[in-house]
Amino acid sequence: MKRVCALSIATIAMAAIGAGSAHAAVSLSASVSPTKAGTPENPRPASVNVSAKITGADVGAVDGSSATQSIEAKLPYPLLFNPVAFPACDAAQVRARTCPSAGKIGTGKVVGQAAGGIVQQLKLTAFNGKGYRLLLLVEGSSPLRIDSVLQGTIRSGEGQYGMSLLNEVPDNLQQPVPGVFTTVTEFQLKVDAKRKIKGKTVSYIATAGCSGGKWPFEATVTYRGGKTESGRASARCSN
Repeated sequence: MKRVCALSIATIAMAAIGAGSAHAAVSLSASVSPTKAGTPENPRPASVNVSAKITGADVGAVDGSSATQSIEAKLPYPLLFNPVAFPACDAAQVRARTCPSAGKIGTGKVVGQAAGGIVQQLKLTAFNGKGYRLLLLVEGSSPLRIDSVLQGTIRSGEGQYGMSLLNEVPDNLQQPVPGVFTTVTEFQLKVDAKRKIKGKTVSYIATAGCSGGKWPFEATVTYRGGKTESGRASARCSN
């Protein structure tokens, strides 16, 4: 997370987040619109909204064990990614605000916390990255001025999950100030990009089926101290 909280996101995602306490709980929620799914032959453009809250975390532990090190968001198999239909940017372009507007794929927020009750609200803007990456522009103004870019890697999933998005948080974001470690306590990201190509609407995410009336989601957070926490959720769907 930028400088006062370590993120994911990103997520993208979509993307869940937390601290290193053994008693921490990840509360994950997800929705997909429209709920009526497309088919493999005719995928339906969709938007995905994922949010997570962390409670019971050992925020700001002096040994750094509660700093968020990485976040992996797993998405259901019938959700299809179509990044090649959107302009791809690198981190330098996102940081310089020179990425084409069509490369913007979503928006969200992050809340980070450090010891002493220090809380930072951050704005997220997601962009399509080069090489199957998702880039998150993270911005905040108080208590720290934050303007940075996090990079997530889109990977193949397993089982009921067709894709996953892995975000690894750099050390300087886990510890923005020497001796001060941060924890992400809330995360929300909506990916809803659509555009017209030769008169046809294409989307960054589309649905291609529904099984059992729901799409499953999962998020796993790994902390600097080596512990992990996971949360699961489902979004309703129909064929």
